[in-house]
Amino acid sequence: MSIKIVPAHTIEAKEMADNLLQEMEAIGMPLNVKIAEDLEGDLETEQVRELLAKTLGWRSWNELCEYLVRPHETVYLDSHPELIEELVSRLSHEVGYDYSNGHIYNILMNAGIGYPTSERRRLRNMGF
Repeated sequence: MSIKIVPAHTIEAKEMADNLLQEMEAIGMPLNVKIAEDLEGDLETEQVRELLAKTLGWRSWNELCEYLVRPHETVYLDSHPELIEELVSRLSHEVGYDYSNGHIYNILMNAGIGYPTSERRRLRNMGF
């Protein structure tokens, strides 16, 4: 079983989702490239939250939030840097890419997905 990324609380998870949405919108990335022609308007917050939860290794946003309200230990990429490739692969799969590529890696790094708050801020300030 693969390791799940576990934020400290739902506020942090929502911040990660907001950052992911900003990065995807910045490059014009649809939620699912296979149906890009069918998408109209902006990405929906709820859709991005589901996308984030699956990228972090959860089945759904609800599952992640239910877990976060109970006592738990956090799990971040800074403790498991080997997981970045797995997160890139998961996000690639979820948006419909047949392969992982630099765009997905850059989105995750720019958004600081999977990192604690201080590291997310540092990555965003660097404009990775």
